[in-house]
Amino acid sequence: MPALQPARGVNLETLFSEDIKDPVDRVKRVENAVVEIRRDFDSVLPAIVRLTAVEQDMQELLTQLDSLLRSEPPVASAPVTADPLPAASSIDAASAAPANITPPAAQAAVPAQTPVATPPATPPPAAATSGTRVTALRVGEHPGKTRLVFDMTGASSYRYDLDNAENLLVLELAGAGWAAAATQNFAKSPLLQSYSTQAMDGGGTRVILQLKRAAGVAYEAALKPEGGNGNRLVIDLK
Repeated sequence: MPALQPARGVNLETLFSEDIKDPVDRVKRVENAVVEIRRDFDSVLPAIVRLTAVEQDMQELLTQLDSLLRSEPPVASAPVTADPLPAASSIDAASAAPANITPPAAQAAVPAQTPVATPPATPPPAAATSGTRVTALRVGEHPGKTRLVFDMTGASSYRYDLDNAENLLVLELAGAGWAAAATQNFAKSPLLQSYSTQAMDGGGTRVILQLKRAAGVAYEAALKPEGGNGNRLVIDLK
């Protein structure tokens, strides 16, 4: 990930140094300061989104690693055997032990304990079955464009942000859950590289699409059910 460039920001030392009497000019000065702050925020937003996605991927990896460690069976202990009795010399055995006495039998070996199987890890809860959900993301290649079709069980408002500096398309679906694959790579697509998803605060799903090069949105529409198809969100990238 490229390092963030320092934002220009608002120079507070010079912004209000001039005493402006005209109320209109004073309001314009504040508006210009707000515009500069918004520009700085927009410049760092893609990097913040990517950091959030990286953090989610790390959490998923840690969860999978913990599940694997919990599912491994314990290592069985080696069988414990009694220490052998020291052999007596031939002179001591002839002089000390009577001929009609049989030496005691060696102690029996202690059998190894059978390992107890560890119960499998509890699977994650299934996706909620109520409310609007995205059931699939279909990608189609057409002359001069790549079409993204989000199949949904109901209507959902949406907004997107296209950043050609980072080759990112961030789509937010308000109030829509995600029931399709959480991540996917597209090696054969000339424009789309991969996508990942994350839950939004307050409900909804954020879809982060990594592009292979700069692109533009040629067409986007939320389609109602018709012709045997359910609700769909269509986005054409050129």
